Amino acid sequence: MILKKIQIILVLILFSFNLQADDVDGLSEKIYTSRLDIQKDACDNGNMEGCLQAALSYARRDNVSKDDISMIKYANLACDGGNANGCNLLGLFYLGDSASHNLDLSIKYLSKGCENRSAFACGLLGKIYENGYKDIVIDGVRAVSYYEKACNIGDKNQSVCMLAGLRHHEGKIVPRDYNKAYEYYKKDIAINDNTAGSYLNIFEIDLVNNRAFSTILTKEFKKKFGTKASAMMYLEMLEIFRLTAQGKNSNISKWQKTYKAQKLDDWDFTSIDEWIKENKNEKMKIKLQNLRKIFKEEK
Repeated sequence: MILKKIQIILVLILFSFNLQADDVDGLSEKIYTSRLDIQKDACDNGNMEGCLQAALSYARRDNVSKDDISMIKYANLACDGGNANGCNLLGLFYLGDSASHNLDLSIKYLSKGCENRSAFACGLLGKIYENGYKDIVIDGVRAVSYYEKACNIGDKNQSVCMLAGLRHHEGKIVPRDYNKAYEYYKKDIAINDNTAGSYLNIFEIDLVNNRAFSTILTKEFKKKFGTKASAMMYLEMLEIFRLTAQGKNSNISKWQKTYKAQKLDDWDFTSIDEWIKENKNEKMKIKLQNLRKIFKEEK
């Protein structure tokens, strides 16, 4: 399977727009001496985005002296008012290694962010439980559950659908489940236009289950990635395995010539190796093993 280098970045993506006086009813006739005054007054009038922006101002920007107490106050108001990024800001604040570190509070606020449909918070909780962190014990089942929650929120910026698919595909931290892997790869494809890895992993699942590759998905893949050698070499590699297993001519020499400048560095052959090992036809098993050796030399 393709092991896309997915990383949940421990940085809250801040907003590009700044709250203006006209954004909140009842504020436009007032005179404000700073943007922070607008943000605080908006918060006082029930605008949770104003609360979040005030918290961010106190955290590090807008020429306001850094003030953790005020940041916590306004982030809490935003979080309690249903603004997931207010919860996320507090979760990250308490997650750090500074004097503010409090893992229980960090998990509490990230959980609230996840409950408020932040794919970022759900994905980060997944990474924490997958890898363990300080006193947090590794819990693969809980990790994958958070990846699935993040995926189902539908935020294409987080890449967690493919991550959920990979964890079901690998079978390392939860039992292997190709059906669930297939499901989350399909979700990744639905929300991400440039996700060659999920297509390729679906094709591998079809291969090791001795199924024909989906005609629709194959056409989609070639339309999107047909000019990219770094993507097509994997599809053609999988097709060579499939044709060989069916006793058909696969023309491996053409593949070697076409992609001689490419490396298969991002491919994990574990599922294919297990598929070859389970083959009952000894002659075919030897053919597939020899083919595997050729591709291994390309890594």
